[in-house]
Amino acid sequence: LTRVDAPPGSPEHESGIQIAPPRFLVREECRERWGRYVCDGRRPISEIAQEFPNFDFSEILHDEDVFYTEHRESDEHCCDRAVKFLEWLNKRPEKCIAVVTHSSFLRHLFGQF
Repeated sequence: LTRVDAPPGSPEHESGIQIAPPRFLVREECRERWGRYVCDGRRPISEIAQEFPNFDFSEILHDEDVFYTEHRESDEHCCDRAVKFLEWLNKRPEKCIAVVTHSSFLRHLFGQF
């Protein structure tokens, strides 16, 4: 990976040390609740990847949105999907991870605990 300048004010920046850039890994199960509303669907990954070339879409299995239907995903299914995401996240080797997702997904995730 190409290294980049550390954030200004950080000890690394003050020392002139370059750091690895952040990795943006996209996961399908971490997306908004599926179905019914157009805003809950997504465009083909091949199209999105052109707009976000620094994002890693390699773990997305389907180019098209195979999960979007006219029927809303059940609360139970969204909760199960959220737990599966947490299980995957727990196995990651990184020490510092930021998760970016949607409010409905977060409500289903944290509402279980």
